[in-house]
Amino acid sequence: MQQLLTAAFALLATICSTVTGDDPGSCANQKLFSLAEPHSLTVPQSFKSVQAVGSELQCSLQCRAQSGVCFGFYWQEASLSCQLFSIAAFFSKSLWQPSAKPRAKPVDVFTKLFDLPTEAVLTVQNCSQISTFASAVCGLAIDGNTNQNFHGGSCAHTEGGKSQWWQADLAQQFRIKAVRIFNRQDCCAERLNNFTLLVDDVECARVDGAQSFSIKTVSCLGYGSRVRLVSRLRGVVFSLCEVELLGFPVSVLP
Repeated sequence: MQQLLTAAFALLATICSTVTGDDPGSCANQKLFSLAEPHSLTVPQSFKSVQAVGSELQCSLQCRAQSGVCFGFYWQEASLSCQLFSIAAFFSKSLWQPSAKPRAKPVDVFTKLFDLPTEAVLTVQNCSQISTFASAVCGLAIDGNTNQNFHGGSCAHTEGGKSQWWQADLAQQFRIKAVRIFNRQDCCAERLNNFTLLVDDVECARVDGAQSFSIKTVSCLGYGSRVRLVSRLRGVVFSLCEVELLGFPVSVLP
């Protein structure tokens, strides 16, 4: 964390000296930003473009003016425009787009300073699924019991049909890193050969397996409060013996 703060102060000093000379006092009240992705060829989706902006410092002022919405920015030198993006856009890497036209310069992506706690299994507040077979409710997939035999009474199970899904709802938005799935092993493991993972309706991973698995940890880089597993097999029921969401909250530093 100390290295991040040091880099941020160095960045601010560089930006200030470029725009205002060597007077650091003119930048004393500005929000600190860190260089998160230097010389990036891809960038987060922007929610606002500000034209005729001539420096990173002015971009930081624009982002600060959008407090509560803006998490960072990147400056496009060719068009002298500042692109502002949200925290969800930054952490949803699957939605990043090419930064500019071919042969254009890469861009530097800046974000507010934030603290990253140790990754842990997140507590699910609520869950739901498209349908329920017998008494195999959605909560059996988050009860802490990793028994992979359906008849042990700890696996969620749907009734089948199109667009089978299971969803976990968190108490707040989190940085999602991965989803660990305990598959049924007494039979029918192939039911999870093909599925999609979404965080707040944004796809973060897709599993296309020729062979079934017992326990699988799927990388899923997203940001949000809802994680949904959606089957891509028609007419096949969904059975999940345990689901663990791995991630952490993101604390933006004041």
